[in-house]
Amino acid sequence: MSTKIKKNEKCLLCLKTGTAIIYDESTPQNKACFACSIKGVKESSEIIKVELEKLKKENKEVYKLRIQEIKIRFAEGKDELEKLKTEYPEFKSELEEIRQENLKAIPEEERDEVGGEKPTN
Repeated sequence: MSTKIKKNEKCLLCLKTGTAIIYDESTPQNKACFACSIKGVKESSEIIKVELEKLKKENKEVYKLRIQEIKIRFAEGKDELEKLKTEYPEFKSELEEIRQENLKAIPEEERDEVGGEKPTN
C-alpha cells in the first residue's frame, strides 16, 4: 500500500475541496478527506464489531481466525499510518484518530496481542 496525502483536492465522497486528501496510489479514485476517512473507519469498525459478536456466539474457531486476520490488517495499517505521521507531521492528530478508530474493531480482551494498545476516548 502506498498512501499519500494531498492538499486542496476534492474529496470524492463529500465533494468538498479539503485541506488534505488521503488515498492509496493504487486506487486514486478513492480519494477522501480526513473527515470522510475517519467516518468510514468508524463505520467499518462498528460493522466488524457486530460481525465478531455474532461469530463469537456461533463459531469460536472462525471467530479466532477472523480476530487474527483483523490484527494482521491493523498491524499493516498501523505501520502505514506511522510512516504517514513522519512524512506529514502536520496531520499527526488526524492520522492518530484513524489508528484509534481502527483499534476499536478489535475486542478489548483480544488487544493484548496487539501490543496492549487501548483506544483513547
